[in-house]
Amino acid sequence: CPGSGWSTAGERPGGRLGRLHGVVPSPDAEHVLSPRLQAVASLVPRDCRAIADIGADHALLCMDLVASKRPGLRAVAIDRNRAPLEAGRKAALQHLAPGMVKQLDFRLGDGLSPLSEGEVDTVCVAGMGVSSILRVLGAGGEPGRLGTLGVDTLVLQPVSPRPAALHGLRKWLDSQGYTIDAEVISRVKGLFYITTRARRSAEKSFIAPGEGDFFLPQLIRRRALAGAGSEGDDEAENYLRYVSHHLRWEKGNACRKRGASCPANKRDNTGQADFLVQLLEEEVIALRAGGVTGGEAGGDEDEDEEDLVSSLP
Repeated sequence: CPGSGWSTAGERPGGRLGRLHGVVPSPDAEHVLSPRLQAVASLVPRDCRAIADIGADHALLCMDLVASKRPGLRAVAIDRNRAPLEAGRKAALQHLAPGMVKQLDFRLGDGLSPLSEGEVDTVCVAGMGVSSILRVLGAGGEPGRLGTLGVDTLVLQPVSPRPAALHGLRKWLDSQGYTIDAEVISRVKGLFYITTRARRSAEKSFIAPGEGDFFLPQLIRRRALAGAGSEGDDEAENYLRYVSHHLRWEKGNACRKRGASCPANKRDNTGQADFLVQLLEEEVIALRAGGVTGGEAGGDEDEDEEDLVSSLP
């Protein structure tokens, strides 16, 4: 976009690309990635050989990764829309050193279809809902596609971090033999994002048999509970805000499902809503008991969350 360097519409500048060796930025360009995409980049393994970003848009993630002193990395940007890919290609030619441009590949296509067997070992999918991510990964369509391609690592960031939605994603990963080994929670402009890295493994998943363990980000919650009360623990504070926000939502959801205006075919799902309310209430109580606070209030949403958390035992 003219006058904004690497940044694109809807992305707040906040990466490191413009400061790295090999980049020739425009005069006003200092950063590339939004905080949301920084979280995705942070979970890409250092030993990654080749990565594909599905729904890459302007290919900012791919460009950032090859500019992050990863000389052997090959990055494939895939998108269904030609215009953003072409814009990304032009930006790469303008701002990256020739050797880095050779590490990039821009492909027009849907999901994993433009990839061949053994081309990449890591796939990133961000900026989509859980159902779209599952469609991309082959759930219900080509369930064995990831295995055929030889993809060992997935880095996923759904746009909706609702516990009920993420439950389906985590359960599918577990069923496909992927073990979640890293999670990051981010809060950008009042919105929460949970970024997950899962690796194909013969070892048993960290997730216990209990269904409740699929609803919450277990690695994040374990760190939050282990370091509960630690001063300046932004992750624990964000996790408490996340849980309390969705507790409020699920309480409203449970009420709506019992209302006369709720379709009869949806009222039979009140059990899950009630279960989630109880699960989230217990989580908030555990975090509060350990000394985690929601941090300073930052707007009406935060103040409501503080009131909600304070009202619990």
